[in-house]
Amino acid sequence: MNHPRRPGLDTFWEQADWSSSGQHPLERELDEHIDALARYSRLISDAQDNGREEAVEILLSQYRREEQTVKRLREALAIKRGRDRRL
Repeated sequence: MNHPRRPGLDTFWEQADWSSSGQHPLERELDEHIDALARYSRLISDAQDNGREEAVEILLSQYRREEQTVKRLREALAIKRGRDRRL
């Protein structure tokens, strides 16, 4: 089921997250995706060790997708940090 986006409510929760953790939501998201990359690496290695080539291909695809997400998050954080320095 798709729920309509509510920017005011989303902003409220982002601010609440920021206030409670002290870490920017993008930084937390980046950390989660970096952790996912590490998990995929272990799964790929296990699949290779067990000769499960089909699983390796699927996991590599997921790993590459996570890499792209990490790249975009790093770029977004760099832009944000650049803006923060100008303030």
